[in-house]
This record gives sequence, structure tokens and C-alpha cells, in this order.
Amino acid sequence: MEASNQYFKLDDTIKKEDTIGHGPEFQGWVSQGREVFDQDESGASAEMELKESFAMKTTYAQARFPEAGCPQLRPALVNLFKECQKLTDIILQSLSLSLGKDKNFLSSLHRGALAHCGVVPNLTTLRVNHYPPVTDKLADRPGVVRCGQHTDYGTITLLFQDQIGGLEVKTVSGQWVAASPVLGTVLLNVGDLLENISAGKFPATPHRVLVPSSEEKRWQTRQSIAFFVQPDSDVVCKPVTGPHPGYQPTMVEEYIRKRVRETLRK
Repeated sequence: MEASNQYFKLDDTIKKEDTIGHGPEFQGWVSQGREVFDQDESGASAEMELKESFAMKTTYAQARFPEAGCPQLRPALVNLFKECQKLTDIILQSLSLSLGKDKNFLSSLHRGALAHCGVVPNLTTLRVNHYPPVTDKLADRPGVVRCGQHTDYGTITLLFQDQIGGLEVKTVSGQWVAASPVLGTVLLNVGDLLENISAGKFPATPHRVLVPSSEEKRWQTRQSIAFFVQPDSDVVCKPVTGPHPGYQPTMVEEYIRKRVRETLRK
């Protein structure tokens, strides 16, 4: 995370040169407050998320990076992207077998995320998240979070955390529990589209990052890196067991772009 740490120290005027939303691939910098993830079933709406991010897609070869200000960012993220592809392929094979399918079933729906990266249209994303220290004034303000409650959109997410912690996940029984960092491990989240494909066998994981109640922890910077694995853009996801009243056929690109637009603020 050292390269991304240096990137987030750059002046905002430099990071702004590649602001997310300028192009169709949603790549680049996401400034603090630009997006809000919020699926709170109580109806409460987060006012602000105290984080900034840098997102990189499968088309990263054509993406803009801050080469002058942080030349180490591109090679670090590209290398991590490729390592994540290897791990993803192994996980998708295991999931395919658990669904009673050939081991390559799910991999065949993710060609643009794996073997044909950058060629077959696919919105898989590597995203680095930076959570700055939270001032007392902001901590006391209603509706302010580090990351609002939501589920991920796609198949699975590989999450790399630092040792600061703060992530919470919702269990199937409805309880929020801390997903405390474990050194040397990768946290795996199930996304909406895998829930669809599995007809609920693998439910999507609601998660959030709240502002710490401890003043000491509020003043600590937190970082995480997420690899959001999406099926190819032209895939229509549907339950492998056949038609299901709770899970309708869903076109990947249409669904993911809709969800992304819902989070971005003008």
C-alpha cells in the first residue's frame, strides 16, 4: 500500500486531472464526498463519506496515471491486478464446482476479467481507498460515515486491509460484526450477481465502515484495496438452477452502470 499512500499525499489539483466519471470506464480519482454508498434498510441516508479513492479498470493500459507525481502507482497497481486475476480464477473454479457445474463455468463468464483482460468488455475494477483522519467536528455531524452500508455489485470482491480496521459486515442473522484484519489474509465478499447466479446459496454481504467512536482511532488514517470482480459486460446473469421468482435475469453492464451512477454525486 506504500505506492497508494504516496499517491493520496499528492495535491488535489494533481489528482483532479483524472477525476472519475469523465470517461465511460469510471477510472481515476474519486474525491472525498463525490460518492455515497447507502442501502440502509431503515431509510436513513448518509450525508457524506469521508474517503477518497483511485479506480483502475481492465482497460488500464489506456488509463491516465499521475506519472510525474507518483510514478510508482501504475506498476504497483498493475502487478496487484495481475496477482488478483490468478487468485480470482482459482476461487471461481471452486465456486463453479460448489454450484454443480464444470470448474470453468464461472471463468467462462469472466473472460474479460481474466484471460482476455482489456479485450473482452468487462468492468472489473481494482480500487484503492484512503480514509483520512476524522476531526471532532465531522465526527459529531449526523450522517457522516467512512463508507455507507451496501453490497458489492458483481461476483466477488477480494479485499486487502491495513491493520487499522473499522470494517463491519452483516451476518445472515442480521447482526453487525467487526471484520477485523488478519495479517496475511484476503477477505472475500460475495456480490449481488453471484447471489443471483446461485439463487441465494451465496448471499451478497452487506458491509460498512463507520467513523470510530474512539478519538484515538478517528485520528488514524485507514487504507484498503478492493478487487471487484464482475462478469463480462454482455453476460446475462440468472440462477443456474433455473427460473426463480426472487432472481430475475440481469444484464451485467446495465446493472453495474446503474449502481455506479446511483452512488456518484455531481
